[in-house]
Amino acid sequence: MSLFALLLTIGCALAWATFDAQRKGLVRHLTPVAVTAALAISQLPLFTAWALYDGRFVIGPGYWLPGAGVLVANVMASVLFFEAVRRSPLSATVPLLSLTPVFSAVFAAIWLGELLTSAQWAGIAMVVCGAFILNARTAELGRPLALLKALGREPGSPLMVGVAALWSATAVADKVSMQHTSVAMHAAVQVAALAAVLLVWMARRGTLPELGAVRRCSRLFGLATIVGCLALGLQLTAITMAHVGLVEAIKRALGVVAAVIVGRLVFGEQITAIKAMAALGIAAGVALVVV
Repeated sequence: MSLFALLLTIGCALAWATFDAQRKGLVRHLTPVAVTAALAISQLPLFTAWALYDGRFVIGPGYWLPGAGVLVANVMASVLFFEAVRRSPLSATVPLLSLTPVFSAVFAAIWLGELLTSAQWAGIAMVVCGAFILNARTAELGRPLALLKALGREPGSPLMVGVAALWSATAVADKVSMQHTSVAMHAAVQVAALAAVLLVWMARRGTLPELGAVRRCSRLFGLATIVGCLALGLQLTAITMAHVGLVEAIKRALGVVAAVIVGRLVFGEQITAIKAMAALGIAAGVALVVV
């Protein structure tokens, strides 16, 4: 990975960590679907302006299949993400997104025939164990079956595991899609499609008036729009310059630390010794996955 790609990835990780905290704040005022739709609508002009500035508008025929996969996975993952952080503490759920590069490695082995090394299998084991320990009580640490139950104790944890699986598939599909168009056009098309799908969904359910709640949190919403665009733009650019798994590993490792810190400073969530050790274990496992 080049120094520039590394800097892009670090910037992407910090932006996503900030955006995660902002989105949790927004779901106090809007439903998960309304937040996702409103952010997509507000981000569209910014990504469109980037595409116009970039000046590369060609979309090849090979774009549409992986592009459709990105859209479907993003819709499902976005709604599940908001439900997860609304039901459970940020620091207990967001670290589970460290499973994303793990799923990516598995998908690559199945779909692309990329076999995992011993170090990568060790990393997967560390990440999975760390995810279980994250929600465990002290008395459960020596009992593996109890750890499985601990993962389900937080109602948002299973949802966030699903988000990790969906976003890992999305990252791979993003890179395939951008082989047929520019980064800016891909971002603009995906945000426009996401907004359209969610607006139709809300219209059919009669929930479009929920978007008006944005007025109650306009400052936070405006900041989230800018930070969200920055996070996605940096990520898409980074994965065109480096291996997807490596970008995801660095992003999630930094995200684990940031989630625990932000959860404490912004939302007053408790940081226990077990939670801190589990988060560090997840980060170390992610690093091994891309060795």
